[in-house]
Amino acid sequence: MEFEELLKERLRRNGKRLYHREGQELEFKEQFNLAALADYFRDFAAFANNRGGFLIFGVKDSPREISGLSEKSQEQFEKVDPEKITGYLTGDIFF
Repeated sequence: MEFEELLKERLRRNGKRLYHREGQELEFKEQFNLAALADYFRDFAAFANNRGGFLIFGVKDSPREISGLSEKSQEQFEKVDPEKITGYLTGDIFF
């Protein structure tokens, strides 16, 4: 399955709520925060050591619904240099 198809499947909805729960290959975060970057790197490393996975921002935890990112989270996310992340891991990482 292609990346876009996999992502669409992970974001499939059951009404307003997302169908899939978090697991070894899927992690949701409600907002992005530069202060939590080390936590995100741990998630990336765990995915890289397994079968890969998705870290998806903009999803509320309970109920599991797509909420989008706040303006502040978007600004912080745009400050991240993807090269600083992908340089430490093998495999494909999409931003």
